[in-house]
Amino acid sequence: MITLKRISKKLVLSLTIAIMLASYTLAYAASSSFTHPEVGEYMTVHVSYGGAQFDIYGFPYYVVPSPTRSHRGVKVNKSELINKDNPPFDTAITKLFDSLNGRYKNFPVPKSFRLGGTAEPYTEYIMALPVEQRLEALKALGGFNGLEGYDALLGYPGFTADDVAKFKQEHREYRVKIRNNIYPYRVLQFYFEEDDAYGYFNERYAFVETKGRSWVLLRIAKEYDIAYAQRSKYIHGLSGSNAEDLLDANSEALYGMSPGMSFEEVLAQTNGVVGKKNTITLNDTELYRMPCSLTFHFDDENRLYKTTYKFTQRQSYYSAFVSLYIRYYDPLVINANKKTAWNLDNMLIELNGDSKTPTLSFEIY
Repeated sequence: MITLKRISKKLVLSLTIAIMLASYTLAYAASSSFTHPEVGEYMTVHVSYGGAQFDIYGFPYYVVPSPTRSHRGVKVNKSELINKDNPPFDTAITKLFDSLNGRYKNFPVPKSFRLGGTAEPYTEYIMALPVEQRLEALKALGGFNGLEGYDALLGYPGFTADDVAKFKQEHREYRVKIRNNIYPYRVLQFYFEEDDAYGYFNERYAFVETKGRSWVLLRIAKEYDIAYAQRSKYIHGLSGSNAEDLLDANSEALYGMSPGMSFEEVLAQTNGVVGKKNTITLNDTELYRMPCSLTFHFDDENRLYKTTYKFTQRQSYYSAFVSLYIRYYDPLVINANKKTAWNLDNMLIELNGDSKTPTLSFEIY
């Protein structure tokens, strides 16, 4: 069974009091409360245009902040459209640093703050720099300046030639697909500890690189947990993530098939029903412990490029949202029609909940 961190009754009571004082819960248009089929915990999932949240026993475990509210001085998560409203990297991170001094309402001075991912061991060195240098060091360390950008780290205290060589060896480029456009993509993670009952949490800032505007902030996600490394899950865009952690999840998504398999190979292995437009369907299967049908889609060369799962209950949308978070972390798009999308370098994942029979597709691009 996939499990999330257990929460004690004492902590739940404290958190309930804190939740009444907090401003993170969104005014959601839709929500569902249930015992998750994989996690086995009672939770409530809220999803609305631009924002999402799920709570476990009343505790907000994961939050995509509402686009209607300022989060540490910036507004994000508005839509999948990328425009002049997306704050530049320097603006977004400078305001995050400002929030550490209590500049913004509802964001108290944290008891502890650390950089996340590969930057964590260098927190003291980077945070001791003037803000302008701090921003440049974070860009270099986060891979925003490409492979050669790591060399600039040698000009800052705490970094050695061996460190830079390791960063270069582990460097990889990330990308996402939004409205049929491909963007370079990177994520920074920050760890906070506060004195109140919430305790500790991570925040992830997701950036895309646009023509003429360089890196701009697209999405913020907040996770009341420090165990991303302990759960050993891949976070797309975060330096140091291991793509091998996706192998099982992606194999599950494609029903054990491989991208590019021929129509005949998939048919032989599944014994499914042949349909129109190069499709094969299994009418009685399950995904994430939820009953559904599965359709395999093939391109003009009869090669597998997409799977679509169709669930039998409207509530499956909310269960699938959590199951996808467990495997792929932060959604990149949440739109008004309850379409939620995750991105990998070569896969677009779309969860649609605007009908009684939600669908989930995995498309190779």
